[in-house]
Amino acid sequence: MRWPSRLMREIANVATESSALKSARKCEKLPQIMLDIFRVICDTLSIGWGDGRPTKTVRMTTMSAYSEKMVATLTRQGSWTFAQAEQFAADNNLTTRSVVSKIKSLDLAYTPKPKAASKAPRIRKADTVAAIAKALATDSDSLAGLAKADAASLSALLMAIE
Repeated sequence: MRWPSRLMREIANVATESSALKSARKCEKLPQIMLDIFRVICDTLSIGWGDGRPTKTVRMTTMSAYSEKMVATLTRQGSWTFAQAEQFAADNNLTTRSVVSKIKSLDLAYTPKPKAASKAPRIRKADTVAAIAKALATDSDSLAGLAKADAASLSALLMAIE
């Protein structure tokens, strides 16, 4: 946002006056100086003090990577898939994550990409130690220290026993 020139002049005036103050006086007047700066900002942004003084209104806008045409294209399509969002992102020089976020913020239907199938179930070291204990026909509690060994060593030991 570009600050209005009136606001910048007023803040500069207050700052100049405050820089003239020295030592203890400067500390004593600091709350008043901050209040003056706040008053200038409020007056300029149309927040006002409620004392009937006219205020100047400044329209504050936010930046967006999406033009009205892009938003119209998004809403016109209706429902989206991940692949479609990916293509839209590539066509408009955006990130896929941004496009998906925009689709969701517009409350449009979105179907995410299917999750990858999980890999083979993991074999825990405790299970390997239990299998070693079973192969040796012994109690797994007596082999509890083996659980601290690395998985490759435990797997090799189990293969050697069987």
